[in-house]
Amino acid sequence: MKRTCSAISMVALLAAVGGLGHQAFAAHPGQASSPTIQLTNPIGMRTVSQHGKLAVDVKVTGFMLDKAHIGMKAQAGHGHYHFYIDCIPADAYVKVDLSRCYAGNDGGMMGVFNLAKAPQMMSKGVHVLLVALANNNHILVRAPASAILISVK
Repeated sequence: MKRTCSAISMVALLAAVGGLGHQAFAAHPGQASSPTIQLTNPIGMRTVSQHGKLAVDVKVTGFMLDKAHIGMKAQAGHGHYHFYIDCIPADAYVKVDLSRCYAGNDGGMMGVFNLAKAPQMMSKGVHVLLVALANNNHILVRAPASAILISVK
């Protein structure tokens, strides 16, 4: 699916949801120890080729990254994270949705976003790369996501 968005609207989107390299969605009220994920590297816009790789470092609190159990039965407080481009499907919080906007997953504090392995080729231009926590079974955790801008060449 082709998406065309100007760099200005991408920057406006990131400003509205919390800025570059920061949490992109508000946590649910009343959750004192809600899990969080934050991109710590890269911060700010990065340029990557359509078939390139982008090293990512994340900081996770209140949640155990469990790379060995990706795709298995959900275990409370354990899982991995998903990469999304330009959106996160609302239904991904209640069922497995690895179609629209999904671009891969990782389970390490130092991960890799591999554009060549993304289910759909990314179009050239500026995109929002979102990182969201997911249970082992790929259903997203209701926790803030983190986002940065990337320019795909």
